[in-house]
Amino acid sequence: MLEVKLGSTQNRVLALAIAGIMLSWPAGAGAQGRDVGVEVMAPPAKSWDRDKSSARLGSAACAEALAERGGRVTFESGQAVLTTRQQGELEGLGRLLSRCEGVRVVVSGFADAEGGARWNQRLSEQRAAMVADLLVKAGVAEPGLRIAAYGETRPLRASARQARDRRVEITVEAK
Repeated sequence: MLEVKLGSTQNRVLALAIAGIMLSWPAGAGAQGRDVGVEVMAPPAKSWDRDKSSARLGSAACAEALAERGGRVTFESGQAVLTTRQQGELEGLGRLLSRCEGVRVVVSGFADAEGGARWNQRLSEQRAAMVADLLVKAGVAEPGLRIAAYGETRPLRASARQARDRRVEITVEAK
């Protein structure tokens, strides 16, 4: 329980609310200068996160979960190697995606413009295949998986020599 005196500290309460912390206080409270107990509660769990078991997820919940957790993995220049941390994150994401119904999981590999176009195409294929293999091992059904590789042809910004272009993106699309 957090004690807040309304009036001079109303801005602090508002700041907590803006920060995503849910607040509640007794009915009738709020008179200028009156001490009020404010209960700080955790935000409600996302629909996809409420049941950690094997409950199936619809396409909207699946897309929301992917957006919340992030569906991008970056790599060192010229490498198709995942760190132990990235592997763990992808395994968790794979378990989540394995619960999705009515969606196709799309794994897209990309490269920066360092090196030749053929090398970068092959590198983006290797990156995408590695991530897809990890997702399949975590439970994503292989028939519901699509792999794409774009090499250096789709940089995120005009300058294609950026670390953010050395990536694999995981998205979902309706079947």
